[in-house]
Amino acid sequence: MTCGIPNYDEVARDAPERFDPLVAAGEHLPHLRPCNALSVSAATGVPRETVRRKVRWLVEKGWLSIGERGQLCVVDGMSRDFQDFDIETTERLLECMQAMTRVFEAPAVGK
Repeated sequence: MTCGIPNYDEVARDAPERFDPLVAAGEHLPHLRPCNALSVSAATGVPRETVRRKVRWLVEKGWLSIGERGQLCVVDGMSRDFQDFDIETTERLLECMQAMTRVFEAPAVGK
């Protein structure tokens, strides 16, 4: 179980390689900072009760757990549940980019 949120900017800036290999190797863990529902609410402007409801939902889904002192903990391996979604999203983004490219490369009408 991994508790806290990573300081991605700091880790990526100091990393000699991309961030993903660091996560795969667990080398991002020293950069985790504890957070709780109140800090998520303060950082995002989302009402505390809404954050608490969403945290409960994420716990029920098995993607998050709550530590002894209320810290939010991402459950190891939870990203596997998003693999199909990530692939579908990437494919849809590619289709959109291809359509935009066709529009931008098309000769201007009326010139």
